[in-house]
Amino acid sequence: MAANETIKILMVDDDVDIIGLYMDILKDSGYAITAVADAHEAFAKLEKEQFDLALLDLKLPDMYGIDILKELSLNSKQMAVIIVTGNPTLESMIEAIRAGADDYIIKPFHIEDFKISVKRVVEKILLAKENRRLLKELDATNKHLQDNLCALQAIVKGDRPPEEKLKLLDDQIAKLKNIC
Repeated sequence: MAANETIKILMVDDDVDIIGLYMDILKDSGYAITAVADAHEAFAKLEKEQFDLALLDLKLPDMYGIDILKELSLNSKQMAVIIVTGNPTLESMIEAIRAGADDYIIKPFHIEDFKISVKRVVEKILLAKENRRLLKELDATNKHLQDNLCALQAIVKGDRPPEEKLKLLDDQIAKLKNIC
């Protein structure tokens, strides 16, 4: 994980023992972890803050986990989701993956498998964040280059004496060299 990058995880499970287990497993990973017991609390938290990853129980007292996942997708919440269930079915697994879940974990699980799943999804999150940062940087550089190209075109097409054009072109090229 990048030194300045804290991954925020929202755990949604009505079983306090499971929440405690998640906390114990992930306590040394450096993640900022928030736990809630139902969908209502989860949506209230999501109104106030942004999370990178949700560990989402499939069967909650007030809403089906896949319905929460679908709601998150509809509201453009760019958050990875790992569905965790003690009542797995092939249908729910297929439905979860089709709805955008990044993984589907069956309880009880092996701790190392759980850690690997979370780590894999976190790596995906960090790559996506880095891609967004690089795209912003590329867009800024592209805009700067376009501005300089327009300036160069204006100099070339202008009605200035050749010596003045040459001086202006040299100045503009020097600015471009700072980009490269």
